[in-house]
Amino acid sequence: RDSPSLSDLNISNNDEIAIVPKITGLRRFVANRAIGLIEWPSMGECLALMEELQLGDADGLQLTALPKGLKSIRHLNLSGMCSLRDISSLQDSYTLETLDLTRCESLQPKLPSLPKLTRLIAPSSSLRDITSLTDSPLLTELNISSTIRIASLPKMPKIMVLCAAGSQLVDVGALQGTAIEEVVLPRKAAAFLSKLPKSKFKRLAHAVDDEGRPITWS
Repeated sequence: RDSPSLSDLNISNNDEIAIVPKITGLRRFVANRAIGLIEWPSMGECLALMEELQLGDADGLQLTALPKGLKSIRHLNLSGMCSLRDISSLQDSYTLETLDLTRCESLQPKLPSLPKLTRLIAPSSSLRDITSLTDSPLLTELNISSTIRIASLPKMPKIMVLCAAGSQLVDVGALQGTAIEEVVLPRKAAAFLSKLPKSKFKRLAHAVDDEGRPITWS
């Protein structure tokens, strides 16, 4: 029997759907807060065409590893997937632009290399090693708030927005000479920034610590 054909499926906030069958041509699957979902369309051809996948707080799936085959993925939301450990199948993805790992507390510590990434949202995640972001020359936004294991930043020449409130970040020297426009930093990183030459931050318009106090240069 032929599989149904559909390009866009949204079952967000649904607590009754438990299983989504194989669907031919599926390019966008949104299941945020679909708390009843326990099985999703992971067959090869479905994944190969998928451009957007949102599984925020759909932890009923109990995914421990992101499956291989997301060859066309551009936008990926895995926020709240507390069981997820392994996203290495994304290594060297040449399509992924935005990645949300909010509250992914069981992740392996090293972020894979993502050459086309423009936005990484990973507050309260277990990431520890984000040095691979040097391979993401298009990255403009990074959120590592309350991600306590990251103490320094890699080179990110096009970074414009950095939020690191509540983190253990200290060394922000890599921000010098970048396109940074907005930062929210923990106290030690704010102190580190204030000792760097202000001339290295020509586009910085909004700089505060995580208590909302402006960061000033003497």
